Order: sequence, then C-alpha cells, then structure tokens
Amino acid sequence: MRFTCRSSDGFCFERWKSQAIRLRCTLQWIFIFADITKPIIGADFLQHFGLLIDLKKRCLIGPLTNFTARGKSTLSDIPLVKTIVGNSEYSEPLRKFKEITQFNSSPKNTIKHDTVHYIPTVGLPVSARALRLNPAQLKIAKQEFEYMSEKGICKPSMGNWASPLHMVPKGASVWRTMEDYRALNRITIPDKYPIPHI
Repeated sequence: MRFTCRSSDGFCFERWKSQAIRLRCTLQWIFIFADITKPIIGADFLQHFGLLIDLKKRCLIGPLTNFTARGKSTLSDIPLVKTIVGNSEYSEPLRKFKEITQFNSSPKNTIKHDTVHYIPTVGLPVSARALRLNPAQLKIAKQEFEYMSEKGICKPSMGNWASPLHMVPKGASVWRTMEDYRALNRITIPDKYPIPHI
C-alpha cells in the first residue's frame, strides 16, 4: 500500500512499507517508513509496550523482562518543531482570528466544595462617586473590562456597591485599571487568621 504523508512544515513525502521490529522479544507494530533522514520511534509505540528510555546508557528497557535494545544518539540540524504549517490553507484564518487559539487563563471550573467566603460589614452598601477619565483612558478601561468579561473574569453588576476606578501608568505607554476601595475598607470588619505553612 502506498500513500503520501505531510509533515508539520507542509512538506509531502512518500510512505512505502510497514514492518515489525524485534527487541530480544517480538514487539509487533506497524511502522510508517517515510523518505526522511531522521526517523524516530513514536510515543504511541513506547506507551503501548511500556518501554523506558535510558538516555545515559542509550537504550530501551522493557517493562517485564528488563531486556534492553541498544541505540545511538545523534545531533539534528532541525531548529524547531512546528504544530501549525505556516503556508497551509488554515494559516490565514488562524492569523485573522488569533483569539480562538489563545488559552483562557481563567477557565470557569466547577467548584468541588461547599466553602463560602464572605466579608462581614455593617451599615448600608457603600457607593462612591465615579471619577471622570479623559477619553483616551476611558477607551482603555472599556477595552480592558470587555476583555475580562469575555474571558469570564468579571461580569456586569447592578448592585448598590460601587467603587471608583483609577488608571495608573505602567511603563511609558501602558495604563492599568485599579479600584479605589478606601470607602469599603473603612466599614469592613477585619478577619485576621494565620496563613498555614505550605
């Protein structure tokens, strides 16, 4: 059986046969021999037979009989391994919609306990007057909250609690959003407890 394979860099090569290899005992496996200079054993083969790699002794170790198969190490001139082909039919859509491949740093995980944390306060809800921001800072703040809302980090609130927003410079041209909780802290009852040793 003959067919064409495609590598991670988009290069097409021919596959021409399969065979079984023997490492002092028979390990039956279908290998794809391609027209490449440095073929390697796949992780699926190592996992299936429970083989261990001993890099110091340059050998494979079997799981039951501790048989070994000698190998050799070599240097490769391949500078990197890519998972996305740079010139494939999918390259342009992925470049256009980068957000679909970005990892969400704050996933919505299911809570597996019934512990509830709360901050005891007294009196009416605290609502501080909003601070006016210049148009450039206001635009940056809106973009930041829209991003956090899309990622599930925050959500719009219609409650009676409100704290003013400050824009603090970070570096030469970057602004960071910060909340002013001084009014809330004045009515908050301290809850001090020792932090456990880790």
